[in-house]
Amino acid sequence: SGIDYLSGYSVATESKGDLKSQVAQALSKLGLCMVILTPSTRIKERCVNRVIRDVTIEIGCYETPLLNKKDGVRKTALAAATAVANAIENAPNGQVPDEFGDELSGRFQLLENDISLIPDEKTGILIYRVSAHTEISTINE
Repeated sequence: SGIDYLSGYSVATESKGDLKSQVAQALSKLGLCMVILTPSTRIKERCVNRVIRDVTIEIGCYETPLLNKKDGVRKTALAAATAVANAIENAPNGQVPDEFGDELSGRFQLLENDISLIPDEKTGILIYRVSAHTEISTINE
């Protein structure tokens, strides 16, 4: 599976502190790092007793190609991004679908432009961003 493919490699999150330092440290050792960003939300619909929100998650797969090919993990950021996308698509979002939901409610779906390349020409770092979406509803009390 996608997660097995990526096991043992560095994952940085905003909750662990200084993200830039985490990425720099991982790239200097392995040449590859995944960054999980805090999800973004927006209100899609307000009902009398609940709010439905669109939730977007983004995972960045960073690679220093020269180091990665020489002394790194020898797995490209594109391969890592593909593995992440495969692991996320249709994965449960932690919420039980309600009786009015369609068959995909309660699951993540990849966005149309699910994997996008963001090259950093100054540093030579490649970044592939994986984007996925889901909906959640919360009960108003």
